[in-house]
Amino acid sequence: MRVGFRVRKTNKFGTYAARLPREAERLTLRMARYGQERARMYVPVDTGALRESIYVVHNGLDERDDAFGRAMGRLERAKRQYIAYHKRGGPRMGISRAQGRARRPHTLPEQMFPRKTGSGSGHRYGFGFPSRDRGPYRARVIAGMWYAPHVEYPTRGKAGRFYMRRAANDLETVAAGMVTDMLQRVFR
Repeated sequence: MRVGFRVRKTNKFGTYAARLPREAERLTLRMARYGQERARMYVPVDTGALRESIYVVHNGLDERDDAFGRAMGRLERAKRQYIAYHKRGGPRMGISRAQGRARRPHTLPEQMFPRKTGSGSGHRYGFGFPSRDRGPYRARVIAGMWYAPHVEYPTRGKAGRFYMRRAANDLETVAAGMVTDMLQRVFR
């Protein structure tokens, strides 16, 4: 009598290899969203235009136009509040309306675009960066306002108020946990 049995060897490497790129792309976007959230949390500017101008550029995602609209909305609201404050006379009650109007500046302290970019009739106001070099495993978190680097980096007269750097440091501390979670989802 002959006794036989068959041993069948299987592995899930094909399944893992198929799932890994998609999960890595999702992880890249998740990390970019976390960095965007943290950068918005640490932004020091009061009107909120800089906060709303922080956007993500990823493989199939470009939030530049949405961020531009949100930042413009925040600036318009700040402008209305600024004008209403000065029409009321502000804290200077001893100043007449004519004197207050003469002292009122004509522009907001936080202008959207100080200059135009490009030349000729097709020039546009600059906001953020053009979306180049997109890939499935590359994401960028960008602050679109023109003064974003001036807030981030110290100058001779002002200390730096790091918001992107702090967001990157926070992301660095949680990145290992995010990668571990992703790998546990893939290799179950």
